[in-house]
Amino acid sequence: MLDIFAEMPLHAFFGVVIMMATAPMVKFFATPPASWSLDPMADQGMAGGLAWSYGELPGVLLLMFILVRWQRDEARGWAAAARKSAVAGDPELDAYNAYLQQLANRPMRRN
Repeated sequence: MLDIFAEMPLHAFFGVVIMMATAPMVKFFATPPASWSLDPMADQGMAGGLAWSYGELPGVLLLMFILVRWQRDEARGWAAAARKSAVAGDPELDAYNAYLQQLANRPMRRN
């Protein structure tokens, strides 16, 4: 959770700033050796994208973990409710069924 709430916004902000820069952020990398055949701005844009996307995988994994735990908790609740209604009945369902039976027993009106 510390990674999600502390590092992700920092990396996202830092990555976008680097990606949107119009000049190289570090002068040392502005003139790479010719043998590298590297565009410094394209390289800086790629680095910004990597910094920005750093938090995506941990965020997705944490979200999947939370969803699985939530689903398991809900399934346990449904099973407990089903066991309880099998033993003691379901007052709300019984009342609704009685209401439907009352509607079905009413004489039909003719216009």
